[in-house]
Amino acid sequence: MKRLHAATSPILHGITRKMRTAMKTASREGESLEPGTEYSFRVSAVTINGTGPATEWFPTETFESDLDESRVPDQPSSLHVRPLVNSIVVSWTPPENQDIVVRGYTISYGIGSPHAQTIKVDYKQRYYTIENLSKNSLHLWCMFIVLQSSV
Repeated sequence: MKRLHAATSPILHGITRKMRTAMKTASREGESLEPGTEYSFRVSAVTINGTGPATEWFPTETFESDLDESRVPDQPSSLHVRPLVNSIVVSWTPPENQDIVVRGYTISYGIGSPHAQTIKVDYKQRYYTIENLSKNSLHLWCMFIVLQSSV
């Protein structure tokens, strides 16, 4: 695993910004990121007074190839729902067209509306268990594919 250290502005706006900043810093330092390689990033805030403490190491992996992000991906190629006593297991496979990048999946669910609870899962994950469902209630749910622009 390769580790990169990056400094950012004092105000951080989530992991995505940290990763982008780290990658820009790596590029400025002349180090290019290799496809299909796991990297770890950590971020420190830098001001005129010095460098603050670093975050924990955050692992991530670069994609094998440069995928298209200009188009909306197709629906998952299969979707299965298995009901249990107080939960359901949702499982899926990614869209058939593997040339379009999928950054992750969002599953939303709730009683009477699919927007009461929202769960985000990694692009490598292929199932999720929705737990603690109420008996004799109509639970609605929906699933979305996450793109770069929606992260």
